[in-house]
Amino acid sequence: MFNLESSQYFKSLPANIQEQIKQSSVKIQSEEQLKSIGEYLTQNKFE
Repeated sequence: MFNLESSQYFKSLPANIQEQIKQSSVKIQSEEQLKSIGEYLTQNKFE
């Protein structure tokens, strides 16, 4: 399984976005999937 904590991209995201990803039920499988989710959440400013 993909390790969020070791991802430089994940570490670069704002804390609130990191927390949303951690608390979601989505199982991140790759860096590419993480980037898609991170960009979506960042661009849409879900809080």
